[in-house]
Amino acid sequence: MSRLFRNDSPGALTREQAVALMKERIAAQAGGGPGHDVSHEPRVPKGSGDESGEWTTGGSASVPTDGNSAHRDNRRMSVAGRAFLKAQEGHRDKPYDDGYGNMTQGYGNKGPLTGSAEDSFNIKVAEADEAVNKNVKVPLTQAQHDALVSLAYNLGPNGFANSPILLGLLNAGKFDEAADQILQFKNAFNRHTGRMEFSQSLADRRKRERLLFLGNSAR
Repeated sequence: MSRLFRNDSPGALTREQAVALMKERIAAQAGGGPGHDVSHEPRVPKGSGDESGEWTTGGSASVPTDGNSAHRDNRRMSVAGRAFLKAQEGHRDKPYDDGYGNMTQGYGNKGPLTGSAEDSFNIKVAEADEAVNKNVKVPLTQAQHDALVSLAYNLGPNGFANSPILLGLLNAGKFDEAADQILQFKNAFNRHTGRMEFSQSLADRRKRERLLFLGNSAR
């Protein structure tokens, strides 16, 4: 189980907004409706994976030549990405202390569940999707998006939004450097000691997220 203390901040979606967003995206996936503007989505190179399939090696989305060009993806985490994320978080039916003083349940959910474990997972994935789509201004491959959603799920939407070095590298199109920056999110706040501490489980998870970001299928 990967652990990281997350603050619920004013910058994050409310539960009601997240539920609405999740429903809109589920409807869009089924019928191509609002929430998935295909015309605005970058063309994904062969081999980079898509929303319904597995990832394979290779492929990188193109970056606009104008550094000031605004871009917003409306990607959603793929089926393969969701399986990857669930494997990182693990699942517990009953609340437990994650070792850092955070009562955890379901798929890494801090605090009470919203509905079932699956409901809470879907809400948090929707929040993380939105955080990545909102803050990353350049096109991403599906694998890159999935890796960043896994990170945002763990950091929380506001934690991801307040990662200036990572976002700066991403938005400059420096994907190799951004992949290495993912490795830096390896510390967790321990409520028992009141300190930030190195977490081996987080360090291992970041390596898998980095591999996924680079186009390798990592479990």
